[in-house]
Amino acid sequence: KGGLVEGQIYLVSIVQANGKAITMKYFCKIYKPSSSTKETMRNRRNPLFIGLHGGGGCPASFNDSQWENHKRIYQSTYQEIADRDGPFIYVAPRAPTNNWNLWHEGHIDPLFDEMIQTLVALPQTSVDSNRVYISGYSAGGDGLYVLAPRMADRWAGATMMAGHPNGVSLRGVFNLPFSLHVGGKDGAYNRNKVGQQYKDKLEQWQQEESVTGGYQHIWPQIHEEMGHWLKNKDSAALAWMAKYTRSTFPSTLVWDGGSSRHARFYWVLRTGTPLKGEIRVSRSGQDFTIDLSKCTNFNSSLDATITIRLNDTMVNMEESIAVYLLVPNGGER
Repeated sequence: KGGLVEGQIYLVSIVQANGKAITMKYFCKIYKPSSSTKETMRNRRNPLFIGLHGGGGCPASFNDSQWENHKRIYQSTYQEIADRDGPFIYVAPRAPTNNWNLWHEGHIDPLFDEMIQTLVALPQTSVDSNRVYISGYSAGGDGLYVLAPRMADRWAGATMMAGHPNGVSLRGVFNLPFSLHVGGKDGAYNRNKVGQQYKDKLEQWQQEESVTGGYQHIWPQIHEEMGHWLKNKDSAALAWMAKYTRSTFPSTLVWDGGSSRHARFYWVLRTGTPLKGEIRVSRSGQDFTIDLSKCTNFNSSLDATITIRLNDTMVNMEESIAVYLLVPNGGER
């Protein structure tokens, strides 16, 4: 009510499965073009940039200082984006906990969903749900490694800076513009070595999926002379990902069923026993293929259901639709 207040701290809360409420604070800043005041926040749908602070596994006071830093980080780059593309909203949330995995605990996903839905619905913010971008530095980068594939259907672009993946699979960023930036001398927790391994893997997938179009919008980079602090070398990734919009109904999607915490992913719904491993669903005209051949726990008696959700932009609802199921050991149904 009364519009978005510059620099105001807002709150978003959810009730968890255990019945306890948890609240996340977030800071808002509006970036506007420097040379024009004609384009306002109200007459357009505005992009949203989310930046996740570092810290984690630290006292609250240290994580607070990291949050304060992230309120101001990349200001010049964000202003350049506003000058180029028009106004947008920047949000710097404060992690609800101070744990080491502060940005990928179970409550983070629904808190982000609630925050984004609020900013989309409010007329004074008018966020474009197809242009929501997320980045994170250090512990925030740890979160990005996890949240990018886990919530790939929510983001228009994701940038990981100076984080550690902790073994997470990035298979889910099949359709997501994803950028990875790590210092070549960032030896703590072997971030540099692991970052190189993930860079190599993304580039391998890009070549393997050239026909399907998967992993074609990636920018993994190791900054050889940098340590943990990248000295804003990574900021170019923000302008890079701002060029993209969210893929809402991709023709092929890859879902890492083992690590997902969500029942839906793009236009696919999963119920029953979680499938472990890779779920690949594709469509060509009126034909759909559900490929479960890489699901390690699949068997014919498993209580697991994959539902394809259709609309008129995907298929002709007046004509027949064929669905094929591929299962382990070369089976087809």
